Amino acid sequence: MPKAIDTTQLDRVEAVLVRGPVPLPAQSAGQRLRRAFRGALLRLTRPFARYEREVDVALLDALRRQHVELEGLRKRHAERLDRLEQLSEEIIIATQSLHRLCQEAGTDDAAVAPVAQAKSTRPVPDQ
Repeated sequence: MPKAIDTTQLDRVEAVLVRGPVPLPAQSAGQRLRRAFRGALLRLTRPFARYEREVDVALLDALRRQHVELEGLRKRHAERLDRLEQLSEEIIIATQSLHRLCQEAGTDDAAVAPVAQAKSTRPVPDQ
């Protein structure tokens, strides 16, 4: 069975979206100037950044929905596989039982073969 999706990866993405960018500590005059310049650029690009954040949140929501749907499909697939295994076991038991009944009745394969062959060559009536 395929490996289940690790939800901690989705949780980490969500934590980064909630936290936002990490502020840079200003120490020297050059760093303060860079920080001011960076702040001005961020203010200019705020509409684009807001749009990107909306896209990120929408993508995360879609990934979570897909994860839930995939887990449901995985569960149904496992249930169906279990049911098929049960049915195959029942078929094996029924086949063995029929074989045993044929042996007890004294019919061997040589006696059954002509009957099976006659049934297979019989024309099928039109319905």
